[in-house]
This record gives sequence, C-alpha cells and structure tokens, in this order.
Amino acid sequence: MPDNLKDFPAGIELKDEDIYEAMKVIPGYLDITLGDFKELYSLAYRHALERLSREVTAAEIMTTDVVTVKPDTPVAEVAAAMGRRGVSGVPVVDAGQKVVG
Repeated sequence: MPDNLKDFPAGIELKDEDIYEAMKVIPGYLDITLGDFKELYSLAYRHALERLSREVTAAEIMTTDVVTVKPDTPVAEVAAAMGRRGVSGVPVVDAGQKVVG
C-alpha cells in the first residue's frame, strides 16, 4: 500500500461499489483511522482498476489515424511529429508499411 494517497494516479473515479467491495475485504469492525482509510482507499482503488479493465475495450482507447515513421527518420522529426499529434509513441514501418519496431 502506498504511504501517500498522492501515489495513486489521478483520473480514476471510485464508485460506491468500489468502496463497498473494499470494505468487505477488511475483517471485523471498521474504525476509520487514517491507516484504515488509506487501506480502504487502496482496496477501493484496486477494485476500480479491475472494474475498468473489464469495462473498457481497446477500440474505445485506440487511435485510428496512426502516425508512422521510417527507420531512417531523424529522431528530432519523430519527436516533433509525436508532439504535434499528442502521442507517446509511433510505429516504425518499412517500405511495405510492415511494422518493424
């Protein structure tokens, strides 16, 4: 479990079901101390990630207009293309458009 709640990535929405499922994992009476809350939050966060991994499909997050580069493309040009498109990576393709890296 992280020592700091800031260690969790932002943008994950915890639903009531996530918290409820996390509460069921903790045995006995739940006395809400800071330590208990951190444990509950950690368990709820994990439940949310598991729920999202079942709900989100690749088609929902994939890019359809893919930027590609050739193996001999200068790195500065690749970086500029990635920056313009707001992507973190690009496929490297050969002359036949086959992905090589």
